Amino acid sequence: MRIAITALVLALFTLPAQGQTGPSLLFKPWAGEGRAEVSAQATIFDSGETDSGGNDEIDLQIYESMGRFRLNEAEASPFAVGYQLFYLNIDTSDAALPERLVDQQIAIGAELFTCDGWAVSVVAGLGYASSLPFGDGDALYARGDLIATKQLDERSTLQLGLNYDGNRTFLPDVPLPGIAYSRKVSDTFSFTIGLPFSNIHWIPADRWFVRASVSPSLTLDAEVGVEIVESVTLFAGFHNAYRAFHVDGDDKNRRLFFEQKTVEVGVRWSPCETCEIFLVGGFAFDQEFTRGWDARDTDDIRELSDEAFIRFGGRIRF
Repeated sequence: MRIAITALVLALFTLPAQGQTGPSLLFKPWAGEGRAEVSAQATIFDSGETDSGGNDEIDLQIYESMGRFRLNEAEASPFAVGYQLFYLNIDTSDAALPERLVDQQIAIGAELFTCDGWAVSVVAGLGYASSLPFGDGDALYARGDLIATKQLDERSTLQLGLNYDGNRTFLPDVPLPGIAYSRKVSDTFSFTIGLPFSNIHWIPADRWFVRASVSPSLTLDAEVGVEIVESVTLFAGFHNAYRAFHVDGDDKNRRLFFEQKTVEVGVRWSPCETCEIFLVGGFAFDQEFTRGWDARDTDDIRELSDEAFIRFGGRIRF
């Protein structure tokens, strides 16, 4: 039996890159009787420059889509499949950078069994992250999660797990254990404390919300918002993206990393309970490409100028 706080427990192992192919595939609550959720967005950046020394201009566009589909009707023990697509288009004359970077993932998840109050679930999937859309054998990777969840009382949940991700930016191919304790303190405040991930959700006043999460590398994602009129929410946020890709023809033990921080303001509109659209404007900074095996030891490739961006997209449930 799950409680509302389980929505926060998915924070265990759920770094941004995992999206709907991580624990959220199972533990994020399904809306009503809906059996599918699909979202898509596009981010367009203003023209910038690299630090190549040759005044090379660069234009970036990011296209993303993710979705999950429940294959049974049981809310208590879901069986689901999810996908995620990330496509970074790089338009530049700088020869040090590829034309594109793509990360595609697909996963399937299910609750296996319950024992002595523990519910044991598994998520398993495959991914492909490369500068070549298809055909790069070194870009294939596996990922998966083994998760045991126990409801301690009406407001608290404990979760233990093991995560494997062949494209993780930190210690890829090494299974990492994790633990998370979640508690719904009140109807306005909930939190998760654990390793490797912690977060909070707070409603400080009517129509307001604050969400924040922190990972072991001390990266922070935060958002604050207010419903200005019914179905319309104004929000501001900070996000840090850090992704890894294999470059076709490069050493299979070296990857190209893309890191980017953004601050943004935007508006969400929900014309009905099953869909929403959003428009965001913001500023990207500390953008850089590096190369190495993982985040502990990388070499600088290129730094990019700080640039403004717009992002738009939507989400639908059915």
